[in-house]
Amino acid sequence: SDGSIVLFSSEAHGLVAGFPCLSQDGCPWATAYVRDRNTQTTRLLSLNSLGRPVERDVIPAGISGNGRVAVLRTGAPLLPDDMDSGFPRLYARDLETGILWHLSRTAAGDDIPVRLSDFVGVSGDGCFVAFNAEPSVGVALYDCTLRYAQIVALNAIGSPITITSDGRFISYGARRLSATGIEADAIVRFDREAGTEEVVAFQDGAVAAGISDDGAVSVSIANPPGVRAHGALPAVPSACEVVADCGGITKTALD
Repeated sequence: SDGSIVLFSSEAHGLVAGFPCLSQDGCPWATAYVRDRNTQTTRLLSLNSLGRPVERDVIPAGISGNGRVAVLRTGAPLLPDDMDSGFPRLYARDLETGILWHLSRTAAGDDIPVRLSDFVGVSGDGCFVAFNAEPSVGVALYDCTLRYAQIVALNAIGSPITITSDGRFISYGARRLSATGIEADAIVRFDREAGTEEVVAFQDGAVAAGISDDGAVSVSIANPPGVRAHGALPAVPSACEVVADCGGITKTALD
């Protein structure tokens, strides 16, 4: 959370010693790295469970607040029992122990196809990871206490996902029915402990920009005509409605 551990991907040559991509023109794939700003060291993350470099795209998708668990997205099989299906999976790597495990797998051992986006929410200790899933375009949640992921919401729209540090509340964009019975884009908050969701706000172009540990959702709007939300800025005329009290919401307008 202090910004000392940074994940990034690069096609550049020579960022770490011993990596097999030796072309001076760079690698033909995106390679994942972790940079420790305190020790000024860079480590390769594009490794399978046997420690061998992966010559396929590996994209950093998120990191836990304590800087220990890195989330990676790749179509490469990183574990011995993985089939080379070609569609992207999510993995987590413990940056202290090097242990690698699946995030996008059900209790039955089936893969949950991961949506091609960088919108992944990681709890403070890395125990809970929320992500957009295909083909249902739903939101899936990995729970380390269960050691598998499950779909917690359908009709998601692939917008950013945010999660509280304890993993209780998750916010995401989804298509939901408004009070007038019209389906529209909405910002939704899911309570993992209660197993319920609430619509925070209806607004075209809105995304969940953040969520505090008490579940209050911050909403960013790219081109706002206005948004109505309990506890938000005063409403201006628009087609937006709120059908649930989220307990506090902040609106931020982006240029």
